[in-house]
Amino acid sequence: MRRREKRGAEELQDHALGRSRGGLTTKIHMRCDANGVPLRFLLSGGQASDISYAQSLLDEAYIPNMRGRPRKRCRWLLAYKG
Repeated sequence: MRRREKRGAEELQDHALGRSRGGLTTKIHMRCDANGVPLRFLLSGGQASDISYAQSLLDEAYIPNMRGRPRKRCRWLLAYKG
């Protein structure tokens, strides 16, 4: 008697689906402007960490600074990771 492979074995990992007790879950990580207009979003599985996707969303953002060179990271993110 041969064993059959699980059905999900050929499924790709980049579908942004996670598993929980409630079933399949997905998180939407979004960057918005000051008026709430969405600028960019990413999808991830429900069990993924929020902070790892926050950094990738902020990498492309321009954060204005009064003096010095332009920053790419927020101070709160540096403090959180530091």
